[in-house]
Amino acid sequence: MNNKNNRGPQFFVLITSLFLAIGLGCQHTDKSSKDSMDKTSRATAMAGGESFTEIAFEPGKDTLTQSSREKLRQFSNDITAQGREIDEIKVLAWSDRSYPSSQQKASKQDIELADKRASSIEEFLEKDLNNRGDVDTFNMAKRPYRVSEILRTDDYETKTLFERAGVASSEGELTSDKTSKAVIFVTYE
Repeated sequence: MNNKNNRGPQFFVLITSLFLAIGLGCQHTDKSSKDSMDKTSRATAMAGGESFTEIAFEPGKDTLTQSSREKLRQFSNDITAQGREIDEIKVLAWSDRSYPSSQQKASKQDIELADKRASSIEEFLEKDLNNRGDVDTFNMAKRPYRVSEILRTDDYETKTLFERAGVASSEGELTSDKTSKAVIFVTYE
């Protein structure tokens, strides 16, 4: 019986330590997720947007999951409930790789996958939800063309803002990882 009493406090310390370790691990994950959302929020604001959502795709797939559809429905309800005139909805879609650095070139498959993902979202917003705003898509598997940079096109400006905010990769800089994801945000008139 004396042996059992000695194990009790040790067992309690072991279990408490385990729960603390799990809790600290969860806090780290939550902090990373919160940091990613803060960067996305900052980039959205820099691009003139006020509300955003982020959805995930299954690797290699371009179809919307049921949870993504629900998130887009909620986003659409939220942005139209404000009663303000929507100027445009911007869709930034990544492939299964990070936004490329200026020295990288995306594969044809990555570019096509990001295009198909953006199109899936655009089609859902335009047809299924009858959104009144213009939907513009941005393929985050490829960098803007040099001409876009010279002309300061919307493609160049939007991607550059998201890169500066740390949402898209930047030269030698660790950023939030948006692989297999899309960010959708709204600008109002």
